[in-house]
Amino acid sequence: MFTLTGTIAIEAVLRGIPVVYFGAPWWEGLPGAFRIDELASFDDLEEETVPEPGEILRFVEDLVLRGAIPGFASEAHETIVKRFGDVPELYSFLEGLSVGNLVALEDQG
Repeated sequence: MFTLTGTIAIEAVLRGIPVVYFGAPWWEGLPGAFRIDELASFDDLEEETVPEPGEILRFVEDLVLRGAIPGFASEAHETIVKRFGDVPELYSFLEGLSVGNLVALEDQG
């Protein structure tokens, strides 16, 4: 599966499908996903072993514990509700506040 930065990559590797990506996704380093410039040829993908789902889930959990913040990419509240269901009206504000606090913590070391 090829993607720029899509989170579909996580679904693909969980189904045993290797992923090649082009951009700089938040999930970079995902087991079973390879940046295109890391591959000498596409034949390299055939030699890669597909990680177990548990390894992928541990990677995602660790990523979240290190400071990932789930979000909706600044979509309008109405769009979020249509796509995902009811979320608090203040969600976007709280998401932005969380990102700001995380950046401030990183700056402090």
